[in-house]
Amino acid sequence: MGKRTISLILALCSGWGVMSGQDIFKVGAVFGSGMVIQQNETVPVWGTAAPDARVALTTSWTDEKFTARADEEGRWECFLPTVDASYESHWITIKSGRNTITLNDVRIGEVWLCSGQSNMEMRMGPDYRQNMVIENADTEIASADYPEIHFMNVQRNEAYEPVDEIVTDGWKKCSPETVPELSAVAYYFAVKLQQEMDVPVGLLMVPYGGSPIQAWLPESASQSPLYDAEKQRIAASKESGAPKPNFNMISSLYNGMLSPVAGYGIKGFLWYQGESNVSESARYPEMMHDLVSSWRRCWQNEDLPFYQVQLAPYIYPLNELGMWANLAWAQQIAADNIENCRLVVTIDLGDDHNIHPSKKKAVGERLAAVALNDTYGRTEIQCCFPEVESVTRIGEQEIKVKFRNVYDGLHFEGAWNEFEVSSDGVLYARPECSAEGDDVLVFKTNIDSIKYLRYCWRDNCRPNLYNSAGLPAGPFYIKVP
Repeated sequence: MGKRTISLILALCSGWGVMSGQDIFKVGAVFGSGMVIQQNETVPVWGTAAPDARVALTTSWTDEKFTARADEEGRWECFLPTVDASYESHWITIKSGRNTITLNDVRIGEVWLCSGQSNMEMRMGPDYRQNMVIENADTEIASADYPEIHFMNVQRNEAYEPVDEIVTDGWKKCSPETVPELSAVAYYFAVKLQQEMDVPVGLLMVPYGGSPIQAWLPESASQSPLYDAEKQRIAASKESGAPKPNFNMISSLYNGMLSPVAGYGIKGFLWYQGESNVSESARYPEMMHDLVSSWRRCWQNEDLPFYQVQLAPYIYPLNELGMWANLAWAQQIAADNIENCRLVVTIDLGDDHNIHPSKKKAVGERLAAVALNDTYGRTEIQCCFPEVESVTRIGEQEIKVKFRNVYDGLHFEGAWNEFEVSSDGVLYARPECSAEGDDVLVFKTNIDSIKYLRYCWRDNCRPNLYNSAGLPAGPFYIKVP
């Protein structure tokens, strides 16, 4: 990785440092005492100094010294090779001329960047005004003594152009006193990861409630006609003289929150978003592809894992009523068509009347199970959700649906059936179904010929198809051959 170009914007404005004459010597605000850096990687550290100044870095885990030179604008970047994760407290010293910055209590472990909208932002501490209350929150908060889980919250910020620096109050250790400020999904993910891997875990939190996916796209990723309406809207905002764009305008949150931390050493991304795009299912897979590919380019790593959470069922307002299944299915399509991208199904964890369901522990733990299996090679962990593999017509009124990711087999829970069939794709009927092994047999329907099949295709669905690991199938829609 060379000098941070195009999408990778160097940190400039705030951090830890001292002022020497007219020169400001700083390290980017994403770096600080208490941070976690990714193990067994070469990770960047950046900041500002006097133009053309020499910057020297030393660390507690190696005798090697590292140097960088500031460019004509005073920006510098240096790369540090890290070692195996441990609970040892490390330090990094950065010097330029007479100035010294020391970052203490640094851990080497596993780092994940977490982004999206309100269900990712939803913290362990209750927000009764927004009806955002985590299940068993009081008990969970009281026992949240995990000093080897560290997190940083990037504060909300919108911008027309990529900014130089984030706003944050720094890295914090997870404790009953600090965990109310931490995303519940990220917390439960980190707890599971830390317990299973026995290493420090760092969480870089970059969510914004209510944000659409377009707001997180860099300008370079939004050049297709797909985004013409969004680009016209933000251009009008600029022309109006508004000092900042709205949080839901294209690139506004990428510019204000993500760009300044792009390149920080991470293992992968966790993404929980889609509520603000529920009416845009037709173009969501393409937008998801643009987001993932552009973020990976920002980190100059095309293989970074990207794990996303599928929206749980919810009865949306009248103008969006009945659109949940379309968006959830679009999320599955996107995940299936993006390399190293997996979808975590939450169809059984929703709340019909609360867009912020309280059952976040299972969400975080399912994300952790996927990461442990896919990223860390723990193949014994059963983390996959049943997905349709093929559909075979047995007769005009009977079909067999084969699923993958069933482990020891499929089963129905309860008597209610969420399968529906149709001959024209408009009027649907509920057939009888049976599950055996990796197959579901759909039969006994009063329609002439089954041509369309769908499952859990309504806002207040009640999922009932599970694999032997207790993981549910998500909604799907299929044209029967």
